[in-house]
Amino acid sequence: MSERPPRPRRGRRAGLVLAVVAAVAGAGAPAPATAAAAGDPVGLLQRMTEAQRVGQLFMVGTPATGLDARTAAAVRERHVGSAILTGRSAAGVDATARLTRGLRALGTRPATAGAATLVATDQEGGAVQVLSGPGFSAIPSALAQSRLGPAEVRRRAGYWGRQLRRAGVHVDLAPVLDTVGSPAAAAANPPIGRYARNYGYGAASAARGGGAFAQGLADAGVAATGKHFPGLGRVTANTDTTAGVVDTVTGRADPSLEPFRGAVRAGLPMLMLSSATYARIDRYRPAVLSPAVVRGMVRGDLGFDGVVVSDDLGRAAQVQRWDPATRARSALLAGGDLVLTVDPGVLPAMYDAVLSRAAADAAFSRSVSASALRVLRLKQRLGLLPPAVGPTYLLDDELGPSPVREVRYGRAVDETLVGDWDGDGVDTLGVRTGDRYLLTDGPTGPATRDLRIGRPGDQALVGDWDGDGADSIALRRGDLVFVRDGLEGPFRAPFRFGRAADEVVAGRWAPGGRDSLALRRGDVVSVTDRLGGPVTSSRSFGRAGDDLLVGDWDGDGQDTLGVRRGPRTFLQAAPGGPATTTVTAGVSSDLPLVGDWDGDGSDGLGLRR
Repeated sequence: MSERPPRPRRGRRAGLVLAVVAAVAGAGAPAPATAAAAGDPVGLLQRMTEAQRVGQLFMVGTPATGLDARTAAAVRERHVGSAILTGRSAAGVDATARLTRGLRALGTRPATAGAATLVATDQEGGAVQVLSGPGFSAIPSALAQSRLGPAEVRRRAGYWGRQLRRAGVHVDLAPVLDTVGSPAAAAANPPIGRYARNYGYGAASAARGGGAFAQGLADAGVAATGKHFPGLGRVTANTDTTAGVVDTVTGRADPSLEPFRGAVRAGLPMLMLSSATYARIDRYRPAVLSPAVVRGMVRGDLGFDGVVVSDDLGRAAQVQRWDPATRARSALLAGGDLVLTVDPGVLPAMYDAVLSRAAADAAFSRSVSASALRVLRLKQRLGLLPPAVGPTYLLDDELGPSPVREVRYGRAVDETLVGDWDGDGVDTLGVRTGDRYLLTDGPTGPATRDLRIGRPGDQALVGDWDGDGADSIALRRGDLVFVRDGLEGPFRAPFRFGRAADEVVAGRWAPGGRDSLALRRGDVVSVTDRLGGPVTSSRSFGRAGDDLLVGDWDGDGQDTLGVRRGPRTFLQAAPGGPATTTVTAGVSSDLPLVGDWDGDGSDGLGLRR
């Protein structure tokens, strides 16, 4: 914040960039709020930090009988967007629904920009049915289903799919589209034929039965996943339990691929990759790690533009020759969208490796964004995105329970910034989409500045970096921070701060006129009093899932912390101290803001609704 004598000028200390996404309203006046929509995946992607985008590229296991604490931490701390229910549960629909409600609720603004957690499971039938008990049918094996005929398979799959929907499961990792040629071939085929997971014998039967199952799930509003491309019907070992599994027969134009082609033509939303190696396609890499398979065959030959998900890359014996970080990076570099690990213990290494690569490699970062957009589009179809509505800002000059002003600005696809752009001591709003920033100097009205800054995936940090009383925008890219002293002009030399996965905020931590940075890792906030300098103090405050706030609550010229948890906000009076003020305002879904809305030298709260 700036020095207030001789006149009350204050820069924007908190630097709170609040990810609320909407389409930018152009260079003129931002549009008013619009009616609720089903969610805007493009706008939500623009709102997300790179850390949140990377999180959308992971699906992590939790037992179907209860939430694994490591899986919950993966969503809260590493922004993971999808979960898979593993093992077996006989608890029934109602108990499963309680579990999935808890999983969806983990998709908060800090974790996933408000996108709910997508929940998947393996509900094929026969030997592979994770969920059973009251409300779930006993599903026959795919081989038995194939004798019913396509119309009956579709009808029954719709019924089974509705059971999944009632249980809060959005994705069934089924049907198996692998071709098994004959009963004799099935006996020699451990992963598929031996467990009757095949829809009859031959490609035509697999296409009819598997296609009907996928259509039935779609009728119920559940996303089907065709697997295991390019097929496990010819291998002689199970990739889950055996390493070195190789298919020496299947080629790029093999007739056994027809079930996958047909399902893609019919609108299949997800495709799972096999972890076997296919000697006639790419003898060096498993299909799940092979650009020849993913980019060449799935995206090229099949023309598939849905979500490509890996088979398990956590515990499967077939991929253990690579460390977890390499597995995840390689799967995405090959062209996949969603890395599945049934083992939450390896998720941190996987996620951190992908985030680090995205921070260092612009082309890979663009690929991450493209994959995240595919996942978000699927979530939109499944009703898992927050509604795209025009925002209302409720601003409170004091720290009371009732906002005193209501402001409308921008659209729901904007990312919101708060700053004193002209140095008059009053904080006002700005909006951002991608690399475009529209800032206003008044409480309402048209944008007075239209700027292009950095890259769309950068995190924006607002602060008065040079102590002149006016705020400017710094950029964070991975662990690199780029600062400039005005809204235009050259950036200073970049410096490293924390880790790419840390949450970073700005504030005035020491007396004086300049803002600096702090990072949050878990519930510990570490502060530096000087840009580019070392951490000067660390303090535990709040919980990892809280919205972190920064402000000068008492007008003494120094910022302290706050957290919002549901409708309650807890504020510090002194650095490192406990919360001494509690403010209850709004509802849990509101997005918190901090600003000196009236120029009196102390910060008030705001809500974006």
